[in-house]
Order: sequence, then structure tokens, then C-alpha cells
Amino acid sequence: MRNMRSLIAAMALLVMATGVQGADAGDPAAPVARLHDALLDIMKRADELGYRGRYAAIEPVVNESFDFPAIGRIVMGRYWAGLTEQDKKEFLETFAKLSVATYASRFDGYDGEAFRTAGNDKQNENNALVKTELVKGNGETVSLNYQLRTDTDGKWRILNVVADGVSDLSLKRAEYASIMSTDGYAALMTKLNAKIAQYEGDGAATAGSGNTRQE
Repeated sequence: MRNMRSLIAAMALLVMATGVQGADAGDPAAPVARLHDALLDIMKRADELGYRGRYAAIEPVVNESFDFPAIGRIVMGRYWAGLTEQDKKEFLETFAKLSVATYASRFDGYDGEAFRTAGNDKQNENNALVKTELVKGNGETVSLNYQLRTDTDGKWRILNVVADGVSDLSLKRAEYASIMSTDGYAALMTKLNAKIAQYEGDGAATAGSGNTRQE
């Protein structure tokens, strides 16, 4: 699994999406548990699935677990209001695809990793913080704090991931604001789509290699 820390910090984004309704309403840790279970699944079956198989396996879980409409508004900041409705739709769809592609590309092998829950702080009816750790095969740990809130349907969804103190939302908001201020929306979309294409190309190039790349 390449660039594990940068993947989780850049967030990215897994049991399949069935059974989502109901459980999330009272338990903010449920989406996080599904995310972790499915990540472990695609890691353990990485060679069998290949990039496209991993993408197909995690796509419904990522889309169900994360509140992409809310995340999109936050990472675009003051530029969100200036987008057309079509641009907003395009951005959210592309942003979600990039999140799935990142998981499928980076979580491409298993070396004894495990996830464990360190705490669950339900701050109020609509906001919660779920503290977890990624335990690597060598015993090293990465702190993963998930910020969740309820959506308009009352379901808990992941809004942000903070890895070892680094906020994914903050990183993306700063990066996207820089591109929007200097080059505009079209340039941002070109950059996001190029990254998706890069992941797809990397996945095709390594298919069948039998090697798990790790750092």
C-alpha cells in the first residue's frame, strides 16, 4: 500500500453499502467501521481484484460513507457560490471519483495492518468525533480522527479525516483555493481528472505484476 499516510491525510475514504440505513442514525462509528472493514478487504484481495476490481468494490461504500456535498462546499470555500449548478454537479462527481480512485490505487496490498478504535465522542446530536488508529504490520501507528455529522436524512457521514494532526479538509481547501485564484475552475478540473487518469494508468501498468508496493 503506497503512501499510506499521504493517502489517509488526503482523504480519500470501506463492508459493502448494504445495511447502511438505520445503523448510522444512532452510531456515528458505524460509517468508520464499514470504511475500515472494506479497506482491509480490498488490501487482502488486492492482487485478485486488481485496480478496477478494488475501485468497483469500494465505490459504493465511499459514496455512502462520506458527505461529499458538504465536503465539496467546504473545500471550494468562497469559490463555491460562484459556480454554476452544472459546475457544482461536475465538481462533486469528479471529487468523489478521485476519492475512490485514490483508495483503489493506494490500498494495493496487505502486510498485517489493522484498525482499532481509540474513542468515540458524540459532541451533540449532529456532530461526532471517532478516534481510531491504523496499526501497521511493524507495529507503528497512525492516528486517525474522523469528524462526522448527520446529513439531511439524519444519517451519520464522514466529513473530515485528521491523520496524525493533519486535516484533509484543510489541505484540500488550501490547494483548491490556490488553483482557483490563479487559474480558475477549468484548470482545477483538469488537474483532478489528470490525477484520476494517472491512478487508472498506474493500475493498468501494475496489473498482474504480483508485487505489493509499500513505503
